Amino acid sequence: RLYRESIKNEKCENEDELCWICLGTSSTSIDNPLINICKCKDKFVHYLCLKEYLQKKTKIRENFRHTVTTYCCDKFNCDVCLTPYPTRFKISEFDRVYELIDLNIPEGFDYMILESLDFVKEKDNIKRVHIILLTEDEISIGRNGINDVIDEDLTVSRYHALLKFNHAEGEVVLENRSETYGTLVLIKGNIKMKNKHLNLQIGNSFITVNLTSKEKEPI
Repeated sequence: RLYRESIKNEKCENEDELCWICLGTSSTSIDNPLINICKCKDKFVHYLCLKEYLQKKTKIRENFRHTVTTYCCDKFNCDVCLTPYPTRFKISEFDRVYELIDLNIPEGFDYMILESLDFVKEKDNIKRVHIILLTEDEISIGRNGINDVIDEDLTVSRYHALLKFNHAEGEVVLENRSETYGTLVLIKGNIKMKNKHLNLQIGNSFITVNLTSKEKEPI
């Protein structure tokens, strides 16, 4: 789970600085800091005010097996400058992470969280967060409504991918089912090439890597 770091905490040095939602000037506290979280100049908001505002725009749905809970918000961004909001951010001064979406985390079960990257469409940031219980053997992902994880984007195939769970070994396997678009995995760490052939997408560039060994020349 990712969060945006270094959100500046504003202490209302100027008493004229107001929260744009409640219009209050209450002093900043660790539980309800006054923050500037978008690109609008001198636009401040209380953390709890913004959280309540976004929760009213967020819809919650479950798949028919009740193994996937999806939080959907089609306008998860500033209404003025259109800056996408993070689902969580950190204020270094307080050394604390603040959540803008209250997720119902299951207790007593293994689970995983899938979160969409910022995707601005028609000037609005579409945000999806999926909480997946690891109680089944597999979870389907695709555009069709019968999938467990549904993504309505046209670049997603009707039956795009499967998440398969090996409960005995504690392994998760991502299986691609789309012949048109494929399934990409965001990697921020190192990866070891176990196969001789590997396809990578770096930004908008598609790269094919072939691993070969050079035989020693005879003396």
